[in-house]
Amino acid sequence: MFFADSVAAFANLRHATRPGGRMAFACWQDLTANQWLLVPGAAIAQHVPLPDLGGPGAPGMFAFADPRRIRTVLAGAGWHHIDIEPMRTPILVGGGGGMDETVEFLRTGSMGRTLLGGIDTQTSARAVLAVRDALAPYRGDHGVRLEAAVWRVLATR
Repeated sequence: MFFADSVAAFANLRHATRPGGRMAFACWQDLTANQWLLVPGAAIAQHVPLPDLGGPGAPGMFAFADPRRIRTVLAGAGWHHIDIEPMRTPILVGGGGGMDETVEFLRTGSMGRTLLGGIDTQTSARAVLAVRDALAPYRGDHGVRLEAAVWRVLATR
């Protein structure tokens, strides 16, 4: 997802794979399909501007959000029998701790640091509180559970 030249990267993986060997990976579907990012992201966006995620296919977390791009990149790198399946599952955000641990996980993760870096303390505190409030309806006995959406990708050399 983070390669500047995805075709070259996947061609390298293909060259390192024995003939007939298979590759499997999961990559994120679109941001709007990932409740675990959308819910806290919408809350924080009330207080700080969201970063530009780049255009479709730009290197980054959502580089393969479009399954047509996945298929084009892998075929261009010489992979065959490409199978892309949507998968959705609830995840425990932050690993299943309490609300404090979940909010801290989001605040200190790379996206939280990016969004909150360089803003004043008061605005940061309001944004973190908004995230906490937005997550409250999803809190259960074992932590905060939100849905994640990925593409399960299989291909053969």
